[in-house]
Amino acid sequence: MLKRNLQKIIRFVNILLFKKNLPKQIIIYFHETDETEVSAIEDIILFFQNLEYEFVSVSKISQNFNSDKKMFSFTFDDGFLNWQNLIPIFDSYGVIATFYLNTIFLTDDGRYLIIINGLHIKKKMLFLK
Repeated sequence: MLKRNLQKIIRFVNILLFKKNLPKQIIIYFHETDETEVSAIEDIILFFQNLEYEFVSVSKISQNFNSDKKMFSFTFDDGFLNWQNLIPIFDSYGVIATFYLNTIFLTDDGRYLIIINGLHIKKKMLFLK
């Protein structure tokens, strides 16, 4: 009983002294995403939507850095095909994500080599909304 009460007091003091607010602008990046990460990404979306964050591109965060606007951005590097399972989730929640692609997937004459869910990917960056 004494140990449990002591733990509660210590937790309360830690929360009181060391708790920090979340930053107003948050960027999280991923590479490959497996099923566990996809589920976690959906949880992240729900958590930050509940906190009234707006899901935006990296460039929008850069333009509004250190403002009071709550903004969140997902970025994904290197153009892995397993990102295909994220697009329906982002669409259903109205989330914007930034995908950085390795240009080796694009031809020299600018033709599209990657088509995902009807999106023809041609540029180095693609913003989904």
